[in-house]
Amino acid sequence: MLAVPDLTATGSINVKLFGAKGDGVTDDTAAIQRGLDFIRLTSSKTKQLNFADGRYIISSPLVLTPYNAGGSNTAYTGFTFKGDAGRGGCVITQTADNQPIFSTSGTFVHSNVWENITGTWSTAASSSKTNRNFIKCNGVGDFYNNRIENVNVSNGHYVLNSDSGSMLVWGLQCINWFITDMSGGVIRQRGSAGQPNCRYESIYALCQTMVGPIFDFNAVECWMDNVELNQASLGPVLYSDVGGGLLAGGRFGLEAGLYAAGAATNIINTSNGKIRLTHFSFTATVERTISLIFCGSSSSPYASANITLISCRPTINGAGQVYIANVGGTLSNPDAANVGYFEVDDIALPNGWVAGVNLTNIGAAASADGVRVKRWTDPGGLIFFGDESTTLLQKTPRAVVFNTALTADRIVTLPSDVDLFSGRPFVISKTNSAGAGILTIKNSAGTTLETIAAASKGRVELVYNRSLQNGPNRAWTVVGKSTW
Repeated sequence: MLAVPDLTATGSINVKLFGAKGDGVTDDTAAIQRGLDFIRLTSSKTKQLNFADGRYIISSPLVLTPYNAGGSNTAYTGFTFKGDAGRGGCVITQTADNQPIFSTSGTFVHSNVWENITGTWSTAASSSKTNRNFIKCNGVGDFYNNRIENVNVSNGHYVLNSDSGSMLVWGLQCINWFITDMSGGVIRQRGSAGQPNCRYESIYALCQTMVGPIFDFNAVECWMDNVELNQASLGPVLYSDVGGGLLAGGRFGLEAGLYAAGAATNIINTSNGKIRLTHFSFTATVERTISLIFCGSSSSPYASANITLISCRPTINGAGQVYIANVGGTLSNPDAANVGYFEVDDIALPNGWVAGVNLTNIGAAASADGVRVKRWTDPGGLIFFGDESTTLLQKTPRAVVFNTALTADRIVTLPSDVDLFSGRPFVISKTNSAGAGILTIKNSAGTTLETIAAASKGRVELVYNRSLQNGPNRAWTVVGKSTW
């Protein structure tokens, strides 16, 4: 016989009081639902439902039924669902093949908390089972100012799914998640456009089975920090926003990805959006064409797209074609319209600018005027040349050293304007003064910019600025020279 809950009690109440066993065998659906229905009673002063350590079996969704909040509006607000003993102690297993664990509806679903809960399904995930969500947002209106913290989710489709076109998700806090064996990704917020103030922090996802997009958004303004995606072996899009959102944050990246031969893929895909990441890392084997940042469409760019990467660290292996940024059009025929802004402050490829890796796809197009590289650091650091003339490339390391005696005059030709973007530096050094040859530095038009005499050692530092490309030096500025 079940105890009668005290309607006057405050604080929390445990699902065991409503008959839940948590023994991994008993179907606890009805018992947990009784607890959920109890705390939403207007006469109850208890707004927190606790789960003792255990494995709770359910066979249908746990429905968060709204109550009348006045007029025709319905609300579900101010409730907490919490595992008693910290992360991993409470496990809810959904046995219904294609159903969520929690299902919400109503006009206003806000200020609720899910904490210390593990959600999983009794069979392996499948991309056709799209209702396998830890939380499925249904109905119309707003799902806002809710917090989901210390959760583990596996064998589902997305942790949270709000694909209803009339549901607006904003003010969402997602903290300390561990995600494995999902068929879709981590979050799908594709409801009404305009979803501000969402935070995703300390999220780790094993992505071997995810088809993506892993973060699937529509006009979401979000902050991401310490988000690590690992082993994306199916080549998914990591982040997609089709409605011009904002992605800002600290550490965001992928480790051990695999993009096998196939259709071109945009890793971070935004339209009319803004991106500002202070540390973006990407480590993958690439056998197809990919763009790490894509801010256009197949036919036109988005002139209002603004992208800033501070500390960009892609490690690329494989024979694929890679663009750090792609502003739209086709890769062989980029759009000529101006992209809003693309700036990289400190870019380095830990294994160097290998064949097939390029900063952008835009070349000499007008869009290139919106591209700036503030710091260009190469992990290899430098390249050595002997007694020879040479033409440098966009991906030639920053430091260029002639360390043997020059038997005749030699020329260093800088890259053509087609391949360059504001901020690209070179430091050219001559470290041997024994030969009879002068080292001359010229731009792509053949104009001499500097020389280092045969009997001297020297160092010349140059920086490229696209706004000066029609000047006498073809946009190259000598910012430092020393000889000895």
